[in-house]
Amino acid sequence: MPSSPDSILAFVSPFKLKGYLLSSNHPVGSHKSVFFRALGYSAEAPQLLEKDLLALLHRTCQPAEVTRFGQKFTSTGTLSGPNGRSGCVRAIWIRLHHEAALRFVTAFPGDPDHDL
Repeated sequence: MPSSPDSILAFVSPFKLKGYLLSSNHPVGSHKSVFFRALGYSAEAPQLLEKDLLALLHRTCQPAEVTRFGQKFTSTGTLSGPNGRSGCVRAIWIRLHHEAALRFVTAFPGDPDHDL
């Protein structure tokens, strides 16, 4: 684990945002897009969600399970969307065994005070 939250290296694939979390057509992500769009995020400006997910990671990064692929991390808290609405989010990240940076895996509505 990095010595401070500010030293976390992280990567969010543009496809994970535009083609998954913010896509109303994705077979798995479409229900998530309803939540993120209600906060004002859009596929036309995915960089806003990316910025907010990275900020959440830097504030609340916690180690989670170790898988055969690498160490998972969670970040949970409130996102204040571009339209001023807020919602609780849990994001999952992974540091693959052969990489230094965390990769964004997914995010979903979640209560930061309760396990999902």
